[in-house]
Amino acid sequence: MNLSQNRTPLVSVIIPTYNHAQFIGKAIESVLCQSYNNLELIIVDNYSNDNTREVVQTFKDNRYQYFSFSNKGIIAASRNYGVSQSKGEVISFLDSDDEWVKDKLKKQVKHLFSDGISCVCSNFLPIGDVNLSRSHLKFQNGESFQDFSYNQILLNNPVMNSSAIMLKDSFIKLGGLDENPNFIAIEDWDLWLRASNLGNIRILAEPLINYRIHDNNRRDKRDVHLRSGDLIKKHQSLGYIDEKLMRAANGNRFLLLGKACLDVNDWQGIKYYIRAFRYSIGFHNKLRAVVCIILFLFPKNIRRKIINVLQRVSLIIQKNIYHKW
Repeated sequence: MNLSQNRTPLVSVIIPTYNHAQFIGKAIESVLCQSYNNLELIIVDNYSNDNTREVVQTFKDNRYQYFSFSNKGIIAASRNYGVSQSKGEVISFLDSDDEWVKDKLKKQVKHLFSDGISCVCSNFLPIGDVNLSRSHLKFQNGESFQDFSYNQILLNNPVMNSSAIMLKDSFIKLGGLDENPNFIAIEDWDLWLRASNLGNIRILAEPLINYRIHDNNRRDKRDVHLRSGDLIKKHQSLGYIDEKLMRAANGNRFLLLGKACLDVNDWQGIKYYIRAFRYSIGFHNKLRAVVCIILFLFPKNIRRKIINVLQRVSLIIQKNIYHKW
């Protein structure tokens, strides 16, 4: 597709949803109020049993379509279905509890047609239970964006799903999102990895989405991190990962598994932290593994207080870094 950076292609925005009536109105409004006007919005509802449909129908705008679609618990299927109904040259995903800032698409679209870029994303600001916020991306030396390669995305996925835009042709060429049940909650990571083989993924330093943090984000994530091993094996079978990179990826995976066990007081976490120490490349991750093994020696209530203090200190540092935004 030969598109000029000066063009304003139609952007198809896909919002999959299920029982998010209390949030989806803000998500829809943030799309329809974009300063970039050439867009369509496709809402794919997994047969919500709350008043999601009624909230959607309050919007009187001919740029959106509403579909009921049973995804059988696989959100990748909803996103793929939404793309199949789209007419745009560019596609973008938005989770129904997140929101965009007004100039998101306007600021991103022009980057999408830069040489060697397959996907454009952005930083984020947390909303909701912000005291539980995950880390912001760190941009050095006042950079307005960074381009991430396959290896970087494999070792530390920086992509926020609600921020990403890409060419529809690229999405189709890649075969869309993998609907394998083993990839639930990591299907987007798999897509960004495959996309990065077409070109780097550019992430803008400016936070262009409001990412909602839920208290249940602390849910048990052991199963998700165990299944990420299937993703690593898939990419090894595709020839994308050599032995050194696989070792580093597994080191990171074992760190995440250990943390998930630590959160629910599962002493299996010590085993995973020991593996993380063995596999990790670099002093920082090895040190993290050792510190977290020591945390297991503290009673659960004290351990949680220590972790909360460390997280709050980290957030203060990060907020100072991003104060200019």
